[in-house]
Amino acid sequence: MSKADILAGVVGIKNLTSRNELFSVSQNYPNPSGKETTISISLNHASDLNISVSNLVGQQIMLVTSGNTTSGIHNFVIDASKLSAGIYLYTVKAGNHSVTKKMVIQ
Repeated sequence: MSKADILAGVVGIKNLTSRNELFSVSQNYPNPSGKETTISISLNHASDLNISVSNLVGQQIMLVTSGNTTSGIHNFVIDASKLSAGIYLYTVKAGNHSVTKKMVIQ
């Protein structure tokens, strides 16, 4: 058991990040965005990959499917020009894992 695990048990806090064994997801940039924004994804292993953009009510607004994607760093440009100003959530799914982050459109 690591020192971090011991401390987490004592104070009841665990470090939650958007990194896992399969992939990591950057915050979109620029954020806030106007016309387009980029999401960078680093895959440790080849995997089926998709990005969905939803509004805060949970309605899916957009879906970008990349299919079986090789390991490495991949940048996805999202066309935000048709989205209304507001806050959106984007979920990156690779295999059975997913990460959700917030995106602001001006």
